[in-house]
Amino acid sequence: MKIIYITTSIEKNDFETIYQDGSSLPNPAGQNFHRRLINSLATENELEIISSVPAGIKTVFKDKNHYHYVYGGNNKIDAFLSKPNKIIDIGTKLFKEDKPIVLFDPLNITVAKAATKLAKLRHLKCVCILTDNPNNLANPHYLYSNRVLHYAHQTDGSISLVEPL
Repeated sequence: MKIIYITTSIEKNDFETIYQDGSSLPNPAGQNFHRRLINSLATENELEIISSVPAGIKTVFKDKNHYHYVYGGNNKIDAFLSKPNKIIDIGTKLFKEDKPIVLFDPLNITVAKAATKLAKLRHLKCVCILTDNPNNLANPHYLYSNRVLHYAHQTDGSISLVEPL
C-alpha cells in the first residue's frame, strides 16, 4: 500500500538537531508516537511523509528519508495561510500515478486542512489518526476544537489510540 502521511513529526536526527540548537521543541511525546507509527507503517508499505515544521524552529532541514519538509511564513498567521497550499503542492506530486491513502494528525489544523483538501483534490481515501480529544487539551479554544472535529469528520475513517476517541 502507498501512504502519504501528513504530520508535524520530523525525522529523528533532525529532532535531535533541534534539541541541540536551542529551538523551541515540539511535543516529544507526539514526535515519538508519530515517528514510531511511521516506522511501523514503513515496514510493509511505501510511505512518504510531509512534515509541517512547527513554528520557532531555527534550523532549515533538507528533505531526506522520505520526509518532505514544509515551512511557513514569518509568523503564525502567515504560516497558517501558506502551509496548506505548500503541503498540497507536494502531495500532488507523490505517487502521481497511484491512489495512496492519506493519513494525518487532526490536532494540527494546518495539517488537517491540507490533508482533507489533498484527498478531495486527488480523490483519495483519507484517514485521521486520533491521539487525543481536542477538548482534553489545556484550555482549548472553542474554534480550535470545532475545527479539529470538523476535519476529523471529513475523513473516510480513523485510527484511534484508544477506543473512546
